[in-house]
Amino acid sequence: MKDNKVMNRAADNIRILSAAMVEKARSGHPGGPMGGADFINVLYTEFLRYDPDNPFWEGRDRFFLDAGHMSPMLYATLALCGKFTMDDLGEFRQWGSLTPGHPELDLFRGIENSSGPLGLGHAFAAGAAIAAKFLPSEGLFRRQSQAYQESVLPRGVMKFGLTAGLPVTLEGMIGTDGEIWGMKSFGFSAPTRY
Repeated sequence: MKDNKVMNRAADNIRILSAAMVEKARSGHPGGPMGGADFINVLYTEFLRYDPDNPFWEGRDRFFLDAGHMSPMLYATLALCGKFTMDDLGEFRQWGSLTPGHPELDLFRGIENSSGPLGLGHAFAAGAAIAAKFLPSEGLFRRQSQAYQESVLPRGVMKFGLTAGLPVTLEGMIGTDGEIWGMKSFGFSAPTRY
């Protein structure tokens, strides 16, 4: 575990930068990014495997942002990783800037998905985990898929699954033959249809 004082200062920097971006743009939602600063700081410093110098590393963990209004939190975090400048942050939500109100795919800067309607980030994360299940590499991508299941997928998806009586992990949703749970009841299986 990292030094608490340093961790708290980093999270405070994320909070301040997030609030400053929204204030300068006179547009956006500061509450979510400020509230999520501790979470994303711990996630990036203690759990995610990534190489800031090699953003295309196949073995990296991916962070899929769902809610676009949380983008100041992501931009501030990536600025602390050296991916955005203070000038970039100052242009938040301005036409043509590198920091739009809803992030757009930019792997070089650490943005793994474009964030559109609410729920899209969840769909990207679930889709990536499902795709990883079908990749031939047993080691690298299977571990990554497990990380999605345990860390990245929101608890709301799992809660929904529990209340609907569905399997609560992607492993439980995708059979060994590649069939996605529940698809057969709709008259097709994923491998034969796609």
